[in-house]
Amino acid sequence: MANRIVEAAWGWTAGGTLPLVVDASSCTLGIAREVVPYLTEENRELHAGLTVVDSLVWAADELLPGSTCAAGSAPPWSTRRVRCGTWASRTG
Repeated sequence: MANRIVEAAWGWTAGGTLPLVVDASSCTLGIAREVVPYLTEENRELHAGLTVVDSLVWAADELLPGSTCAAGSAPPWSTRRVRCGTWASRTG
């Protein structure tokens, strides 16, 4: 299974040129680190060329810096309120 995942990921990422964005942290860890001992030598080389990124980390790094926001735009159940470019406490 580990070898099949790496081979498929190699295709999905256009040969490692795109990041593999994974939507579950446990799966990110598994693909990034835990599969390595089970890979063939050839697939270890492919795996070394992959960039595996957790979806939340990717969103924070790639989406949020370019986004615009309105003050107080966080949902009402949020413990924090968004100010453009910063996080501020609701009491702050």
